[in-house]
Amino acid sequence: MSVAETAAAPEVPAPRGLARLLREPMWVLGLVLLMDEIDKNIIRGLIHPLQRHFDVGDFEIGMLISVSLFLNGIVTVPAGYLADRWNRTRAIGRTVVGWSALTAAGAASLNFPMLVGMRSALGFGQAISEPSGASLIGDYYPVEKRGRAFSIQQVMLLAGTGVGVLLGGLLGELVGWRLALVVVALPGLAVAVLVFRLREPKRGTADRLGLGGGEIEHDDAEVRLFEGGFRRFCVDMVLGLRDDMRTIMAIRTMRYALAGVAALLFTVTAVAVWLPQYYIRHLGVADGLGEAWFGALAILGGVPGVLVGGRVADRYANRFQGARLAMPAVFLFIGASLFTASYALRPTDTHIERPPAACADVAAADRSGADADPEHRQDCRDFEVEANGRTTYQPIERPTFSYSVFVPAYLMQLVGIFVVSMAIPGLRAGLTDALPAHLRGAGFGAFNLIAVIFGQAAAPFIVSFLSSRYDDNLRTAFLLVSPLSFLGAAVLFRARKFLDEDMQKIMMAVLTAMQAERERVQEADG
Repeated sequence: MSVAETAAAPEVPAPRGLARLLREPMWVLGLVLLMDEIDKNIIRGLIHPLQRHFDVGDFEIGMLISVSLFLNGIVTVPAGYLADRWNRTRAIGRTVVGWSALTAAGAASLNFPMLVGMRSALGFGQAISEPSGASLIGDYYPVEKRGRAFSIQQVMLLAGTGVGVLLGGLLGELVGWRLALVVVALPGLAVAVLVFRLREPKRGTADRLGLGGGEIEHDDAEVRLFEGGFRRFCVDMVLGLRDDMRTIMAIRTMRYALAGVAALLFTVTAVAVWLPQYYIRHLGVADGLGEAWFGALAILGGVPGVLVGGRVADRYANRFQGARLAMPAVFLFIGASLFTASYALRPTDTHIERPPAACADVAAADRSGADADPEHRQDCRDFEVEANGRTTYQPIERPTFSYSVFVPAYLMQLVGIFVVSMAIPGLRAGLTDALPAHLRGAGFGAFNLIAVIFGQAAAPFIVSFLSSRYDDNLRTAFLLVSPLSFLGAAVLFRARKFLDEDMQKIMMAVLTAMQAERERVQEADG
């Protein structure tokens, strides 16, 4: 094409509106988190249908949720190592396709152990996508824009949590738990297409941009992980992980942040998993509505909190020492205080609820040694009474729903989750600032390992155990684990003292690398 033809060629207009958003990395990566959280949290909305179908209790449901999270924690460290060495956009795209297929396949589970196995495999999803996504955000956006970028991601995470629980509650009642799993799996394929369209940024390019280093550079070359053979790759990964973890744990900000986040997420996850059941058992909310109230809590409180928190994190990042960790610590302390205070509100009136008519058939089946309908047995579980080696079904006393109790308790939790959510973007941006560009995948892998194993995976299991020990009393279980929130906030507040110093070290390393690059270019020109 001639110069004249080139000059005369019409300019391609830049995409606008929705088309522009679907090309923006922070929104696309946010959609990845949205779909992952929906797929993961739909189980929390399907607790009643699953308990009725498989005849299981709180302990088994806690295991179903915890095993997947535990596997997530195990996989996330090597996934973080690979995120620092492979094409991250393609890895995320392939992972989204894989976990969508696994979610749909879970609908074919013939028994509860099979369902546990299928759902556990989903732990690979966020374990791979989370370190790669966090590393990409650090390379797509300079320091002054990372708070907003992470806020968009975390908005999608919270929205996915609420939507997943809400969809589980609605679809479980309308179409059953099997079809519900298939329905939520399908949109993931469309998100995978958007991820494949993203271009891979060069590592550290956004850090250089923040220091006057030009514009974002891309590197779309395919990375071959097994050129030296699979055995050589495994050996290099083990040795590389050892060196990476040694470097990461030498960063004081990371040591404190890992401990603080583990303590916080333990309580946050424990409450989030069982809060819908808390509304039903302790505040008198009708069966099936607890999930809807929790979904509204996550969306109406969590989403605005993350958006506001992202702006606050960017605006006040340099106003005082370690602001990106100090502010999250204060937010978390306030939010935890509101949640803890809300547990003190309880209905004073109770009513007698009689066993369903089907319980007579279940009792007759038990006496004759026959198999009872699992759904009927689950419906009667709350009315079981053991006496003289026999199981009978007796009326029970339950709290009566009262607006004068529920509304103030719910409003306290709504404000609490808003304030807690404000901490999320600043915390993630602060950790990104404290990590060198070539170690961000491994750094967030270590972050996820500690957060998942000691926080998220342990929480549902331990709370279900405590609840069972205290006659299915979730209020007592919540109060027993709440002190860990305040401990985590205190540790994070302590970490603020080291954040600025660690950031200075990284910036000096970036400046040194930029100067060396300029000298190499000058020598080549000469």
